[in-house]
Amino acid sequence: MVPGEDIQYQDWEFMVTTPPSSSGSHWTASDSPSFAVTSPNLTFDSTAPMADNIAPNEPTNVKIVENWWSENTGFVILEAEGRLFKMLATLFLRKSPVFKAAYDGSPTSPPVFCKKIYVGSGSEIIQKTQGKDIIVFEMLDVTAKEAEEFVHALLDPEHFDRPPKKEKFEVILAIFKLASLYEVNYLRRNALAHLELAYPCTNIEDWDSREQRSTFSVDRSAEFYQTIPHTLTNTFSLIELCMAHRAFWILPAAFYECCLYNVDKILEHPKWAECNDDSLLPAIKNKIITGFISQKEETSRVLSFLHVSLPQCNSSRKCNEIRQGELANIYITRGNKRRDMDFLGTVWDKGDWDEFGEQGMCGQCLSMCRSYHNNFRVDAWENLPSLYDLPDWDSLRELRSHVMKY
Repeated sequence: MVPGEDIQYQDWEFMVTTPPSSSGSHWTASDSPSFAVTSPNLTFDSTAPMADNIAPNEPTNVKIVENWWSENTGFVILEAEGRLFKMLATLFLRKSPVFKAAYDGSPTSPPVFCKKIYVGSGSEIIQKTQGKDIIVFEMLDVTAKEAEEFVHALLDPEHFDRPPKKEKFEVILAIFKLASLYEVNYLRRNALAHLELAYPCTNIEDWDSREQRSTFSVDRSAEFYQTIPHTLTNTFSLIELCMAHRAFWILPAAFYECCLYNVDKILEHPKWAECNDDSLLPAIKNKIITGFISQKEETSRVLSFLHVSLPQCNSSRKCNEIRQGELANIYITRGNKRRDMDFLGTVWDKGDWDEFGEQGMCGQCLSMCRSYHNNFRVDAWENLPSLYDLPDWDSLRELRSHVMKY
């Protein structure tokens, strides 16, 4: 860049107006370069003096906007797992009626905070407050990582935005959990918007395209052979949170995903095997067991195009033999329990249709099989909530419409 050089950028023009130092043709720390900026609607010169004399005015025609004239409430300190987070109290008070009730000491405040006072002189936190006693609100049943993500989302709206912004599943669950606990509704809606792309309540087409639409990875294939898949932990957590915070429209797809795991992986998971405060509720376990049985039955129904009667064709015997062979292949040769449970997906996919054609099935029978299979899948999707003893889709979508308004 040299003095007097014009830099064009679209409709803007930047011009360096201060010469370089005498030491050479490059700027030095002692130089104070200034710029003249012009555009069709604006002219700005960085060398123009600021107003030194401001005339005093009596505020006779101004009024306070009460909703946006908060008193100085200072800072609030939150604690989770021994980690402390400091933020402006006003920010949390405005967003969370639950925290406001705890802050005001309301006797009807939900038991999600524990108010305590730290005293003494030796700790780091006391030293940072010049020896003053401090009031801390402990976030009960919240991990430090969950608290960190939540506080970050409160302080910076762009940290946790709505889709299509990509997010980690663990972060979405953390925000959903705390936003639900503290009734920070805009963050709760943002989290649900992410979850709905991977666990839709709309139609089977949205389920089929979930991998492309989701803002986080829904690939579970590599996790089914680990002793305790971390993705199973996330699925359990999602089911627990949706049950606890009434996001029931997420549950059919979440239970379906859960039941794709092998039974032994589920039974050996600590949330299932151990009896403690972190264990799955009996109601959730019952739905998973019922779902396993129902999904196997639904798989047979979706695959019934392999054995139902088809209109006669010129090579009916061959076409029927092909179908019977594939039916036997599914239950005998494949031996893939997860694939056999995935009646909405991999139990029968594009590769299977290609095999039909390669084996010589006629076009008429192939078309009929495709039609039957598609109809059976649509019926299975509509029937999905009932497999886990949940309300039907219409009721769940009505609940969603009500919740997402607030």
